[in-house]
Amino acid sequence: MSWTTTEPLRSWSALLKPKPKQRSDTPQTLPITPLTPRNDDETLPAWPSRSSGSGFMGIPHVRSDGPPSYAHAVSWSEPTSYRFVQESAFSMSLVTQGEPSNTAYNISVGVNVWMPSEHITLVRRHANPEGPALARLEMGISSASATVTVGDQTMLLSGLMSGIHSSSSYLMNDGRVVKWKLRATAWEASLDNLPLATFSPNSRSLILQPRAHPDFDDIVISVLILMREHLTPKSTRVGDAAGLFNYHPFSTSE
Repeated sequence: MSWTTTEPLRSWSALLKPKPKQRSDTPQTLPITPLTPRNDDETLPAWPSRSSGSGFMGIPHVRSDGPPSYAHAVSWSEPTSYRFVQESAFSMSLVTQGEPSNTAYNISVGVNVWMPSEHITLVRRHANPEGPALARLEMGISSASATVTVGDQTMLLSGLMSGIHSSSSYLMNDGRVVKWKLRATAWEASLDNLPLATFSPNSRSLILQPRAHPDFDDIVISVLILMREHLTPKSTRVGDAAGLFNYHPFSTSE
């Protein structure tokens, strides 16, 4: 597996793209406007400051309607096990192992109605499939670049992740980098050489260390991206056809 990028990992603010137009959180009926080419001279907005305990892109783990989210209300002293559970043909949930189970995230997939070969993945906190989307991934067969959108900001995937063969790096909005070691049966995430999480690509299960919960959003987003890459045919099998996919057109590793 490999990720290609022509630039070294930098801060998130250097990767921001203005969102082309307001979009609904309903993926099946979205007319998507392709991203315009990046102007290197444009002034890019800075990310809001990120305080300790905040989530992906500086968004705190607190719902707007008052009650704290699952990640904010619960404290952990031991690793927590989660599993991805398919809920329907187009959605799945990330839930805690055991009983009673708690839903941490809802993930749904739709398509760009102008280009149905480009898939749109929406990530939401908790079990509500109609709630506001935390993140939006646009990846597939398209002439537009693969992107990750949060709020009104869009980042090119090629600047968000990088790697080669058995390792990958995911750049968080505050400049920290999550390192993924990609082994056959276990993918291990670390930050500053401290373990964060272990994901099994076979069983679709995730073990989260106590220190990793403030960065849970980032870990879930990176797992979804890595699994898309992992399950996509490589150029060693399909030749130049691998270049049709806008998130790893030059991948050659198995």
